[in-house]
Amino acid sequence: MLLVVRHVLPLAWVPLIVEANFAVAGVVITEAGLSFLGLGVQPPEASWGNIICDGIRYGTAYGPGAKCCADAGRLGGQFAG
Repeated sequence: MLLVVRHVLPLAWVPLIVEANFAVAGVVITEAGLSFLGLGVQPPEASWGNIICDGIRYGTAYGPGAKCCADAGRLGGQFAG
């Protein structure tokens, strides 16, 4: 057990942090998709999916959609290098 705590655990922190960042990016995209379909956050609250849905009605969905993907990519690649 001492071997694991002293040698393996310190080396495992970096991959765990990177995996957590990728998971957060996936959650952002999932939440945006569910809100876009009307299954997530309801319209008085702000959400990327609600903003994109409103943009489709007015023909301006490209800006919020690109920003949502850029934010998720930035969160996912934050510690990846």
